[in-house]
Amino acid sequence: MESVLLSVTGMTCGNCVKHVDHAIRTMTGVQDVQVELASGKVSIQGQFPQGLEPILAALAEEGYTATVASGLGKN
Repeated sequence: MESVLLSVTGMTCGNCVKHVDHAIRTMTGVQDVQVELASGKVSIQGQFPQGLEPILAALAEEGYTATVASGLGKN
């Protein structure tokens, strides 16, 4: 299992947290998601055979910008 930490901008309330959580949790390979509104950080655990692009695209569709803070694809 891999761990990834994303920085997500655009979250302003509890509903945003729910939207981000749902958008990520429904992706193939995701096993756990922790969303922190105050810090804008999202921790994801799972297997990501297609990389993080599908997750970042799903968040963009919901109106959020995400970048990889640490983990897969980040040194």
